[in-house]
Amino acid sequence: MWKLYSDYGASLRSLLVHAHDPHNYKDWVNAEINKLSPGSLLKLLLDPSAATEGSHYVITTGPLPGNHSKPYRTFTSPYVFEECYKQIYKDQAEMLKIHYNQLCSNPTTSAATGMIFKYRAHQFLQKKKTINLFPILGRLNPSYIPSYPPYLYYSQAPIIYDDYKATNSRKDKKQVNLPNLEEHIIIDKTEAHIKYNTYYRPEHSNSNSIDSWVLIQQGLWKPPIFIMFQITTDVGKCELTQASLDIIDQLDIPKDALRWLVVFSPKEVHPEIGPKMVDYLKKSVDIPLNSVHIPVFHYPINSDKVV
Repeated sequence: MWKLYSDYGASLRSLLVHAHDPHNYKDWVNAEINKLSPGSLLKLLLDPSAATEGSHYVITTGPLPGNHSKPYRTFTSPYVFEECYKQIYKDQAEMLKIHYNQLCSNPTTSAATGMIFKYRAHQFLQKKKTINLFPILGRLNPSYIPSYPPYLYYSQAPIIYDDYKATNSRKDKKQVNLPNLEEHIIIDKTEAHIKYNTYYRPEHSNSNSIDSWVLIQQGLWKPPIFIMFQITTDVGKCELTQASLDIIDQLDIPKDALRWLVVFSPKEVHPEIGPKMVDYLKKSVDIPLNSVHIPVFHYPINSDKVV
């Protein structure tokens, strides 16, 4: 039942019906996807009255995050969207872009647009390119109660990253050359070996996960960079899950590697990065103690370049 829920976003109804036969659930999902066209899929997302007998395998309705009095409609899971993309849109990139823009204009489908953006971002980041990263500055969490003596306050206080002045002014950027990257999806959490120039994705992720990572070799005389990407279209707070951090902790990352967290988002989206990531990683990052404990960067981009 957990696999049905985590992989396919199965509803309570589906869990009850298919609990005795979970191995065939994927076939039911794919059968429903095969019945759809780009137009009918868009209609299902925008119009609840267009629901069909089997549409709950593909589309789900729930309370809107941040405003539970309003509904939202989205794909039942990232896996289901990826199957929709492969089977329905295929090479119709322009059609997907048109639908993405239509979904963006409807607040009830914001979760669906985030899923589309994230999947296309994975494809975008694997291609050879030079990326411009702008530092996101941090501040002490105002809700933290200082300890005594004072130095404990500055060494232990959690940091919130929400200062996007560098992004807005386009100053202090760092340039990183990404080569063409081979994709590898993590299935086993205990998999520790990590190769250079490989784009890693965890099998399951959500809005508070580290969505991907890559180890880049800059040159013979420069330390490698271990980049963790947080891909988001959410303007709210991002507090990374412990499960996501545990995966990173198990990796065999070179000791001399620089560790960067990069927020990849549409240029107008400036999420607040919560302190859990900072508290977790600052123990392994050797930089002077100041208002920013670890390097956190923003990679702003026009959605049209991704979707």
